[in-house]
Amino acid sequence: FSAQLAAIPAVPVRAEGQKVPVRSLDGFYDLKYSSVTSRSQRDSLGGYIALDIETAGLKATDAILEVSAVLFSDFVPQSIFTSLVRPSGSIPASATQVNGITDDMVASAPYFWQILPDLQAFVGSRPLVGHNLPFDLKFLYRRGFDVQPRQKLYDTLEISQRHLKKANDSGTNDWDVLDHKLETVCKYYEIYIDGAHRSASDAFATGLLFAHLV
Repeated sequence: FSAQLAAIPAVPVRAEGQKVPVRSLDGFYDLKYSSVTSRSQRDSLGGYIALDIETAGLKATDAILEVSAVLFSDFVPQSIFTSLVRPSGSIPASATQVNGITDDMVASAPYFWQILPDLQAFVGSRPLVGHNLPFDLKFLYRRGFDVQPRQKLYDTLEISQRHLKKANDSGTNDWDVLDHKLETVCKYYEIYIDGAHRSASDAFATGLLFAHLV
């Protein structure tokens, strides 16, 4: 996994964006998410951006610490946009315990608004894939990231919940996964993540997972 991830060509991150105002989430909740069904055409789903962010907390007002997006074509990774992000304050110890990102690591990193134009250009209007994608998008949307009109949004968490059976307390063996966490569902498909809870690893894993779910 690590070797495959390291082999994906990284695009330059110029950090030349201008500061933009933080906005409310009013329009965010109007976003529509797409499903994958037995009627979906597999060949039409192979081009997408797998996205993941690391944050300082669970609220959209908490800082973004890292963002990664992997471009897939025909379900094969082609390039990656990845950058640490400097928060306006110190990183809580609870966040560092989860993702391992420290204040020293982000001290010289760009602010999110500086990399926003390059991220927006890299994603474009391509379909977006994420595990619990609404969580990631609410942080990005609040900071000026725009979802394009008719842009397809695929949440692998929702797709997994729809198509894989979760273990329950009934005592039966009629289940696929213990839960629908990214690492759990990836393991079901024999995707073994190195560096979980870092955005590049999780974005890459999510892109591979989407291919299996499709």
